Amino acid sequence: MLTDKELKTLNEQVYQVDPNYKSKSQKVYTNKDDDELKERERNRIRIADNTLKVISVKNGKWGFQGMAVAPVKGGHVDYSQVTVVAAGTDPSQPIDLLEAFDATTNIGSL
Repeated sequence: MLTDKELKTLNEQVYQVDPNYKSKSQKVYTNKDDDELKERERNRIRIADNTLKVISVKNGKWGFQGMAVAPVKGGHVDYSQVTVVAAGTDPSQPIDLLEAFDATTNIGSL
């Protein structure tokens, strides 16, 4: 079980599922297997004493970012402890409102 502090850290890192995140020098999160990772990609997150495997990512067309992660224990991914993290919607940002509207009209595509 992740602590509130660890969840906050994940919430800050969820924006990194966007391939255009900040600069080309920053790595982005992906759910690809280890042998498929490109130079700027990573599929694991280290927070405190926990290693988490990124098992799913969503980078929406209007600014939404989300990911699902699971802890790695004894070298194996523990799918019984999945955590889903999504970037927050800022009502003052038109792009966030477009993403929220798009999600409500396309529920089946999530």
